[in-house]
Amino acid sequence: PTANALQATKFGNNFFKSIDGASTWNPSDAALMASYVNDLVFDPQNSSIIYAATDTGIFKSVDGGSNWFSAGSGQTPSPVNRLAINPANTSIIYATTGTGVYKSTDGGSNWVASSSGIVVSNIQPIVIDPITPGTLYAAGASSNSVYKSTDGGATWSSPSFLNSANIVLTLAIDPTSPSTLYAGTNRGVYKSTNSGNTWSAMNTGMPFLTSIRALVIDKNNPLTLYTTSNAGVLKTT
Repeated sequence: PTANALQATKFGNNFFKSIDGASTWNPSDAALMASYVNDLVFDPQNSSIIYAATDTGIFKSVDGGSNWFSAGSGQTPSPVNRLAINPANTSIIYATTGTGVYKSTDGGSNWVASSSGIVVSNIQPIVIDPITPGTLYAAGASSNSVYKSTDGGATWSSPSFLNSANIVLTLAIDPTSPSTLYAGTNRGVYKSTNSGNTWSAMNTGMPFLTSIRALVIDKNNPLTLYTTSNAGVLKTT
């Protein structure tokens, strides 16, 4: 999206869009037949194309969110939790659901199951290696496990595990050094510097038992991260 164009998730009967840097918001949800939106992703090569993960499936817009349509046959069971787009081939999209991972290779028109090797059913966060986009990481809901695929989701390796008390809520990958991953959990942030093989807590200065809901890495300075949590918005540099 442009610097001033923003999309907000749906609440109640409205999905909102701003084109002036969040000064004003207007409904933008024609034919988006859902009660809520769990995730939004933009095509990195065409910001007019947006995909929405909702409680009733996946919806797609090709006009910047003005109009929406259901995204294809074989669509993932609703609700859909998260979405990720291959940055090198934006026709390839992944969706996580309560029954595993699904993949589309035609811009959301058709979907197939892509969960071989994953033993938990409900998958939440999923991220793609921006340099080697055939490598993906995903985590199970209510689980301390992180799975890895190196073949575009065809198969997934045995998971790596965080501390047994942790539940992985979100994942982020360093855009310049994708062997570095961050996991936001119900007990703070964990970091891996070896492609998810091992994890270490990174919570100095963070309130005890901080539940991390979102992690964002500054693309211009990947050592700077922002989180949203039950303790508010937190930043590390």
